[in-house]
Amino acid sequence: MRYLLLLLGGLIGTLAAGCHPGGADMPPDTPQVLAAGNRRTLFVLATGRVGGAEGFRFWQRDADGLWHAGGPVRGTPAAVAAWGRDLLVFFPSGRWGRFGLDRPTIHPSPVPAWVPAAACQDGPAADAFGYVTTGDAALLRYAGGAWSSEPEIVAGIERDRALAPRLVRFGGRLFVLWREAVQDFPGASAPYRLRFAFRDAEGAWQRPLSSRLRVASSVHVAADARKMICLYRKPGPDGPTPAWFLAAYATADEDWHEAGPVEGAVGLGPLALAGTGEGFVVAAAEGDRPAVARLDVEACRLEPFAPVRAEGAADPSADRHSWLVLAVMGGLALLLVLLAQRGARGQTALAEQAESQAGPPVAAIWRRALAVAADYFLVLGCASVLVAAAAPSLGQALEGMMADGRVDWRALLILQAIRIPLIVGYFTLAEGLTGRTLGKAMLRIEVRSVDGTPLGFRRAVVRSLLRLIDELPSFYLFGLALVVISARPQRLGDRAARTLVVHPLGRRPA
Repeated sequence: MRYLLLLLGGLIGTLAAGCHPGGADMPPDTPQVLAAGNRRTLFVLATGRVGGAEGFRFWQRDADGLWHAGGPVRGTPAAVAAWGRDLLVFFPSGRWGRFGLDRPTIHPSPVPAWVPAAACQDGPAADAFGYVTTGDAALLRYAGGAWSSEPEIVAGIERDRALAPRLVRFGGRLFVLWREAVQDFPGASAPYRLRFAFRDAEGAWQRPLSSRLRVASSVHVAADARKMICLYRKPGPDGPTPAWFLAAYATADEDWHEAGPVEGAVGLGPLALAGTGEGFVVAAAEGDRPAVARLDVEACRLEPFAPVRAEGAADPSADRHSWLVLAVMGGLALLLVLLAQRGARGQTALAEQAESQAGPPVAAIWRRALAVAADYFLVLGCASVLVAAAAPSLGQALEGMMADGRVDWRALLILQAIRIPLIVGYFTLAEGLTGRTLGKAMLRIEVRSVDGTPLGFRRAVVRSLLRLIDELPSFYLFGLALVVISARPQRLGDRAARTLVVHPLGRRPA
């Protein structure tokens, strides 16, 4: 539906707002990398500029190891989680969306004035951690296609002190982890400590615990079936220069134990950690797209990074969209054939009537307006499906154009190159064959020549081409003005083609 609304903006003609195309070239100003995984899939996100505003792109690795590109998407992610084969993205406004190989869906906030901060998958369900209007830490659960009606308050977590929280499911427990400033070591090179709280298998929250770990950055936490680990920065073993360290959680003493610095080519830029069915993966920013590397937890070593490249099979949703386009176009063709049979009989009858009596009355303006609105809605609805299937980047570009008010002539020309042939072809074919479009048939009006003879394709072509002028500057204002001031209600296309829009079933005024 959003592509339909965007394409309807093309009715304004060439007077449209512009955009940033937001395709594969998305140079980020301050790129960040996020990652989320489970046993079936892995998602990697890179933030940047989309249509002049903050946004992100994402890549999905399926069970066969093939990458698929998605986005770009407008909005800054506040939290992400892999849920089955979909990616859950939570935005600072509280809205959330599901992304994957199918068309994305965006939903309103599950709780009014809720600020999300972290999320994770929990078996067939998903959990999201954030804060409500009172400032209390709260947990929401997504199960059975719906969110919990009331947030679960998590005591002991202060919003102002709990920095960059993470949510992880491990060992039958749900963990909330965050870094907190160390009060007894002002000016220390590792000025934060790792703190965490967990909900046990019985559903009871344990009081927050303080780890022995001292960190100099946010912690990146992930878990698989056997381990829960975290990556963090602090001064390295060779001096004050920061380095990445690895720590693992031990259920025996309920604390974190440092394994040592991570070996391998890992920089100090943006980084993300995710657990998958094959172990742990680290994602880092490299140019305009991220790169991933496998993390050997036992050896505390990072394997070489490989850039993420979308090389998998085509998006299956495109096939579904293509079949939908074919089905709709087939239905239109069938309706046109039926109208052609009926219209041919009607045109013959009108020609016979023209010799013996006055023709039918001209159609009322409101009938013509409703008919053309129905026709544009139908044609551009088919076009929106086609754009969604064949050119998703154009849809994102048009979305940026409508939102930012800046002209992008490339996207605008592509839009017109799609819209104009569809409009001209549809009206020429329908009116040339039958004298009617589907909209006119619904309103029981039709087009005929002023002398009562059948319309024919020559007049239909002239009438349809000049429609592009009649619809300027917007909403057929020029054509409407001509209809109102004409002795016989005719727009420019009617005058040039010598046609009238009539209501055969109407009554002529006395």
